[in-house]
Amino acid sequence: MREAGISRRTLLKATALATAATAFGITGCNKVEPSEEPTVSAAEEVVEPTTNRHSNDGIPEDQYEKIKTTCHGCITNCTCEAYLLNGRLKKIVGVPGCRRNDGRICLKGMSQVQAVYHPNHLKYPIKRVGERGENKWERISWDEALDLAAQKIIDVKNRYGGGGLLASGGGGGSVTMFHLRKTIWEIGFWNLFEPGASQCLAPRTAATTMVFGLRTYLSMADGQGEDLFWPEDENCKCLAIWGTNPASHQTAGSGRLMRELRVRGVKTIVIDPRFTPDAARADVWLPIRPGTDVALMLSWVRYIIEHEAYDAEFCMRWTNLPYLIDPDTEYCLTADKVFEDGNPEDYVVWDTLTNEPKPLPYYPFPEDIQPAFFGEYEFAAADGRQYKAMTGFEALKRAADEWTLAKTAETCWLQEESIEKALKIFIENQVSGIVHGVATDQHPQAEKAAQCACIIEGIMGHVEIPGSVLQQFGKKGVNQAGRPGCTEMTEEACINTLGTAKKYRALFAPSCNSHIPSVLDAITTGEPYRPVLWYDGSLNKLSALAEPNKWLEAAKSMEFIFGIAPYMTSFHYELCDLVLPSQEWSEMNDTVEHAFNQHISHRAVVHIGETVHPAVIASKVVEACSKYDDSISVEKVPGLTDEAYANSCAPKDMTWKDFCDLEDREGYYEKCSEEDYRTYRNYERFIDDATEPQGFPTPTRKAELYGTGFLRCRDTGLPFSKVDLGPILGPAEGDWRPLPYYREPEESPLTDKEYPLVMTCGRVPYFHHGTLRNNAYLRELYPAPELWINPETAQTYGIGDKDWVKVSSRRGTVTMRAWVTEGIAPGVLASERFWNPEKMEDPKNPTGGWQEMNYNVLSKETGDYCPEVGSYTLRGYQVKIERADSAPDGCWVEPKDFTPWLPEYSDSTEVVF
Repeated sequence: MREAGISRRTLLKATALATAATAFGITGCNKVEPSEEPTVSAAEEVVEPTTNRHSNDGIPEDQYEKIKTTCHGCITNCTCEAYLLNGRLKKIVGVPGCRRNDGRICLKGMSQVQAVYHPNHLKYPIKRVGERGENKWERISWDEALDLAAQKIIDVKNRYGGGGLLASGGGGGSVTMFHLRKTIWEIGFWNLFEPGASQCLAPRTAATTMVFGLRTYLSMADGQGEDLFWPEDENCKCLAIWGTNPASHQTAGSGRLMRELRVRGVKTIVIDPRFTPDAARADVWLPIRPGTDVALMLSWVRYIIEHEAYDAEFCMRWTNLPYLIDPDTEYCLTADKVFEDGNPEDYVVWDTLTNEPKPLPYYPFPEDIQPAFFGEYEFAAADGRQYKAMTGFEALKRAADEWTLAKTAETCWLQEESIEKALKIFIENQVSGIVHGVATDQHPQAEKAAQCACIIEGIMGHVEIPGSVLQQFGKKGVNQAGRPGCTEMTEEACINTLGTAKKYRALFAPSCNSHIPSVLDAITTGEPYRPVLWYDGSLNKLSALAEPNKWLEAAKSMEFIFGIAPYMTSFHYELCDLVLPSQEWSEMNDTVEHAFNQHISHRAVVHIGETVHPAVIASKVVEACSKYDDSISVEKVPGLTDEAYANSCAPKDMTWKDFCDLEDREGYYEKCSEEDYRTYRNYERFIDDATEPQGFPTPTRKAELYGTGFLRCRDTGLPFSKVDLGPILGPAEGDWRPLPYYREPEESPLTDKEYPLVMTCGRVPYFHHGTLRNNAYLRELYPAPELWINPETAQTYGIGDKDWVKVSSRRGTVTMRAWVTEGIAPGVLASERFWNPEKMEDPKNPTGGWQEMNYNVLSKETGDYCPEVGSYTLRGYQVKIERADSAPDGCWVEPKDFTPWLPEYSDSTEVVF
């Protein structure tokens, strides 16, 4: 008998109130329409936290057992309390006090009750007994499951080496890629990929590292943009929200913060094809044509230089823009190449006082030299060589010079006046900043967009100052044993990583990632070698990867595939031979290493069946493999038991119990004082007994706004790869350049007559990545993907609001439901990633549920790739549409359809390991 953890009426009431207070006075969906001027709603005028604590269903507050934990419905990790009654989870509420969410909680967090008690939550290991795709399984023990996986892994390793083994992870929800990153290298894998890495994180992480040497990026998600989360300081005056939608993707975190910043007078500019809730409150909305962001960014660079709005002192003292560029190598000229006995650590500038080249020492900055910012100069070196060299700033100026406001407006489908209005707001309201999102990561110009954003912030001097987005606050204080960096990768794996080692070397930046299309090619062709075993540690690869039909056909040839997941997805249904049940986040003990100097326990509140923490599963796979291979050690794995893993995640010199007890007594664990944590202009600091400031952690110790860091990564793979790849493999292949440039999308509305409409996508507040499409309550709110379509476009194709629409690209066709709105430009369409778990249960025509409504059936994994990180085309490609008669057979759209997914309570069980 089902006992709903929260009634439908109560959930919807809590949803409306919590999300409205969190975001914009709307119900959290994207359905807002353009108006003449931005407005601040009544809800925005209230800054006090609002949670869903009111929804007690008449049960007195003191009847509940309350356990402090953190949500992992997405990557925000909001603090919350789990309310239990008789040992059963009843609801999740926000907890004030953490700067990340300050008492708010969103739909994804609230829905954990339905997720952990979902009737399809996997409770035991299962092994396939029929053919792949028949959905026939038998329950087996954990010992049998781990032994089966280990035997298959070691057999493949012995026959093919590490190239025969493939691992993959995911970026959100209860399972992520972090737990695999240490364990697979110990076993001997050569390849690991994660769909979101090159398409979601790598471009921005790589850019800020190559430009500033900082392992952070321009965002207000994932613990970035920390200084913004002290809005009471009122240091930030303007934010450009570029290709991100905080109100939807992190409603309780950055969505909540954006509301508070606007209330405090922060100006906002939204660059997004869609009229998002943040666009509805923006001072300027720029509905850019998908795929043209680099053109718009270069116009910003040009305008800032033309109007001398850059921070001249910062650019002179702390960037490489004054350095002269060697025209042969494109690197900055060092003094030893120009002057007799020149110091190779000094760089050459053009001195405007003497009208000749001079060596510029790092420190102190000489008062008798005035380096030129702009210009190209001819001179002779001491050895007689003739140079004609321009400054880095001159090279940047020339790179942006063609992007006038008029040309940019024509290219990006914008109004010239709107671009200039946005620029004036950005320049005149200091300190301003860019918060960058995944939209530009999902395109072949991903790295150039990320580099452009860094350049804009750099020339404006928005680096580690009060109110800037880019910060490098205090050191992290938690072990995070399950989340090692690239240093854990073996040299052998590094040299042989598919695609990344020889071409897309900046893809090593976030997660030691293999290039996804190169992996697919290797499986299909066997070149340069063929992976034959696939170990997945996340959710639905067939909804997350472009052109999933290709992956399905290629993977059918693999010898063995197994996955870790809390429930079945298309990937497991279609391809897996073994599935290991991982815990939902309310079943896990873990530590959240928040930003803001706060480290917070993530405590298990229930446990269902024989589910196991994904980090412990990864460790147990290593242990099982070590029984067949003496070279494999379990000494480095995160933890072989739930308790051991929890202890490894506690702050240093603490057990898990000690940490939880301390948190209960004293609140959030803080490693140092706020004053010591929030340090600005770290590049100016003298460390210990140093005689000169530490500068930036780059080879020049300057912010390398002229992109020598890109050239260095091309030539060596450093600072991301395990080894210097230059002597082994030579320079990376591809069109690596030191400065940004615009390239028209490979599929373009300017030339494509057969597929005339531009397609893009974006998040909605109900789901994170591929999660929660099997949640009855959330699917009632959002049963099918909505296709944003302008009334003018809709009329052209005879489509009305809520009509079903067939959307086709050169790669496939899916069905979506029309939302006719002026919130998107004519000629542009937008939707959300989707898949249909109900199709796996369809009694008439069961499928894996990935092909009916999945946006990525349309997207493009071939052709043009980003030279630095290999990003392919998930946004900004061409489609055509026609009206459809109905939803695909077996896809649920009515509230009653979702009844089979209503939660079923069960008592908690003991942990397995």
